[in-house]
Parts: sequence; structure tokens; C-alpha cells
Amino acid sequence: MFEEVRSCQSVMREQFNKPLKMTAEKERDFQNSSSCYICGRKYKAKELNGDENKPVRDHCHITGKYRGSAHNDCNLNYD
Repeated sequence: MFEEVRSCQSVMREQFNKPLKMTAEKERDFQNSSSCYICGRKYKAKELNGDENKPVRDHCHITGKYRGSAHNDCNLNYD
């Protein structure tokens, strides 16, 4: 069973950890975003100025595709 777990972990590291792919257009979209695409709430000033729940670039870890600007908390809890 432990060998199977190690094998699965290896596949996960190799296949499901693609880096974020951002175009200039997507970066502008992120920089100009005013709300979280996951929960829909507008960002507060404290979030934009370094709060731990600051906006982050959510992306698919399988493809690397940028999905949108999201609160850090929403991104970490997104299914």
C-alpha cells in the first residue's frame, strides 16, 4: 500500500503541478480586477494593500491556464 501511495505522489508531482501561464492580456485583467471571480465579492482596500487574503492569480494545476483573480482564501478552498 505504501508503494502505491509513493507512486501516486510521484504522478501527482509530475503531472498536476503545471506553472501558471499568463499572457499580457490576462495580467492586465488581473491587475484591473475589482472582485473575486469565485465568490463575486468586491476586494476591500486592506486586501489590495497586502492583507493575507489579497487577490491571487487562480490557475489550473493540470493545464497551467489562468482562471481569474480570486481572494487567497477562496482560491485555497476552491474545489
